[in-house]
Amino acid sequence: MGVILSDIYIAVQIPMNLQKMWSRDEWEFDEESGQILNIEDGSNIPFNYIIFGVTKYEGK
Repeated sequence: MGVILSDIYIAVQIPMNLQKMWSRDEWEFDEESGQILNIEDGSNIPFNYIIFGVTKYEGK
């Protein structure tokens, strides 16, 4: 069974015709604004995305 680490995860919806050109290394998550920004020019990511966090359940 796989393990999911406690962290922030991002899922990006990229059109099929652009997936081969996509490089996640060109983007970073800005914690202050909660946005995904281009590393070079600070522009917003041009695609739909969802950000979610995973934490360990400490309940009974």
